[in-house]
Amino acid sequence: PTQLPRAGLGPAPAFDVLEPMLLVGTINEWNIEQAQAKFAFSLVPCDGRELLHRTQRLQIRHWGDRLSFQIVSARHLWEWRLYPRGVEKEVELKQFDKLHVDVGLAVFSDDSRAHGQNFLIVKANNDTVNVQVMLSITDESVPQAHVLYECAVQSQATVTTRQFFLFV
Repeated sequence: PTQLPRAGLGPAPAFDVLEPMLLVGTINEWNIEQAQAKFAFSLVPCDGRELLHRTQRLQIRHWGDRLSFQIVSARHLWEWRLYPRGVEKEVELKQFDKLHVDVGLAVFSDDSRAHGQNFLIVKANNDTVNVQVMLSITDESVPQAHVLYECAVQSQATVTTRQFFLFV
């Protein structure tokens, strides 16, 4: 794991590409216990050579018209969370559009930079949303996070996936 620097606040929780994560938001009333029970991400299988890059996925069904959320560590809870940095309240992810949003990592629960800054998905005629989080360490030992949002549109014969990226 790579240690993130935090001037004046003591050591931060380590950045680990295998960090277990939860989706906390309007779908579970921002309740950690509900997130732990039903909204934990799962590791996407890899070929074993992906030591510095891992992807986790969560499928959400029947989520309503709006999904506002942050992604928190299952181990550190609010002490480690991903959020869209530099926005007033929410960043709406739109279909057919790649958004390059600065993703922040708050590493203390009293880190006010993340408060109220949420990812937002607005319903578009489907009930299934896939959220993926990719954590990686660059060759220069720089931690990165990417959040991928997929909206699965199902017909009788095919499933089409649309992808949206948020980059650190």
